[in-house]
Amino acid sequence: MGGQNHQPCSKYLVPSTKLSRSVSAARAELELANVSLEDVILSELAGSIGSTKEILTHLHESQSQIGSALDACSQLRTLMLQLDYEDIPEYGKTDIGELGKQMARHGVVDQSAWADVMECRLSGGFFGILRHFEDELTELNNRTQALKNKVEKLQVFAGRGQVEHCLENNLPESIKYEFARLYQKWHSFGQQFLASSMLSTEMWFAFNRLGSMLPDAGFLKRSA
Repeated sequence: MGGQNHQPCSKYLVPSTKLSRSVSAARAELELANVSLEDVILSELAGSIGSTKEILTHLHESQSQIGSALDACSQLRTLMLQLDYEDIPEYGKTDIGELGKQMARHGVVDQSAWADVMECRLSGGFFGILRHFEDELTELNNRTQALKNKVEKLQVFAGRGQVEHCLENNLPESIKYEFARLYQKWHSFGQQFLASSMLSTEMWFAFNRLGSMLPDAGFLKRSA
């Protein structure tokens, strides 16, 4: 089991894992789009002409996986409602703030992302987290579309072997701004997704008396 697909646990793992898989695949496709862009630049620097076709193909697939992630969110919510989902008691027995500090100290989560997750949970439990995921995924889809629109305009420069020239000279058709906005959103969402997963995992371990994933968990303050 990987680092993200453990929220919620047990009988909810099928849609939960589908969600995590789609999120991972969507981000992987963005990275492949960036690799394809760098291939175009390297081709031009070697005196050849590249194409933006592969960049667009990967961005299209990234959007498709974002759509699958949104579908998984819907499936997960439906199952949670059908099974009358409630957070396990450990959420009310544990000093969640302190847990986040220790998770961050061990390099497991980002502290600000943990705070964002705590805020969502306080306002709506895991249903609140799910709504936040859907909002973030929708924004990721919008930013991906914005990047695709600019890449389509860049093809004119690709046909002349001038993509690198366009980017280096900050021409209006440059995609650096759109790419950076998309990367930043993926970075922040990824940190929050991981923090939520680590919180769910730690609470599941505590609920089942399986110890902690951290090597020094004596800091945890739980009531009887």
